[in-house]
This record gives sequence, C-alpha cells and structure tokens, in this order.
Amino acid sequence: MTISLPSQGLVQGLILHGPPLLTTDEQKKQVREMYSTPEFSSDGAHIQAIWDRIRSKDSSIPLELSHRETLLSLQAGANYVAGYTAVADLDLETILEEISVPVLILAGGKDSLKACVEPTAERLKNAESCTVRWLPEDAGTYACDTHPGAVCGAIADWMKETKLGTRESYVHVAKHP
Repeated sequence: MTISLPSQGLVQGLILHGPPLLTTDEQKKQVREMYSTPEFSSDGAHIQAIWDRIRSKDSSIPLELSHRETLLSLQAGANYVAGYTAVADLDLETILEEISVPVLILAGGKDSLKACVEPTAERLKNAESCTVRWLPEDAGTYACDTHPGAVCGAIADWMKETKLGTRESYVHVAKHP
C-alpha cells in the first residue's frame, strides 16, 4: 500500500485480504513475538518447528500446502520474522486515511485477522468506495489456495461493480515523447 500512495493516479483499486490493522500496543507486541527464526539443528528440529507452526494455523490444509509454506519460511530465514515485525510497525491507520480509490476487503470466517475487517473499513473515510466481502466460514489464512473460486468470484464481482473490470479502466499507455 505504501508503494501505491505516491502514484495513486496509477492505482485504480486496492484489495486488502485479511487487513493487518493492529490498533493496540498489545496486538503489535503479539505479532512481533509470534514468530522466531529457529536455530539450525543437526536433527532437523528447526524444520519440525516451522512445520508445526504452519500446521497449527490450519491443520485442515493439504499437506502439499504445508510443505510449500514450510519451504518458503525456511528460504526466507530471518526475513520471515522481519516481515511480521514490519507489519507490527506499519502505521496502517494513517495509510488507510490517505487511500482514495475503491477498496475491496476480503476475509474468511477462520481468518486470524477477521476482527480487523470492520475497523479497517471504518478508517477508509477518503476511499471512493469500500466493499467488504466475507469468504466462506471455513476460509482462513490460506483462502487463496483453499477457496480460489470464492476469492476470484469476490474480486470479479467487485471489479464489475466498480467498473474496474473494463479494459479502459486498467489499460494506460504512456505516450513516448
């Protein structure tokens, strides 16, 4: 989002999936402390610790998805934790007030950030429009993988409603001097 603000003339719509609006110091502290980079161990316990963390988010997801997320976490290393720290440090409240384009907020019933949806929508006072779409009740952290039809359908419907789905709305050709 912070990347889009300086060039809002080019951004015509914004989709927030599970918006991380953390409004209390306690919430921010919890996110900062939620993840740590396990120390490498010769017995592979560090890999097991990551696997267990992924599975604890949603044990119903396919094992292949847990495998992918574990590998991505291992590949990211300390940057995985840095990403969550950056979320906790982000001044999302101020950023939301600056957004003027149409916004779609998505969340599922099992989304760990579902409590942030309504407060996020309330802070989008300058947005041209704000639409909240609830994904299925069993959709959680990995909704894009587990419920792709619901996610794509919500986005497609929103794009039609806001007219962002028309070719004229998203094609911008810069003229060469």
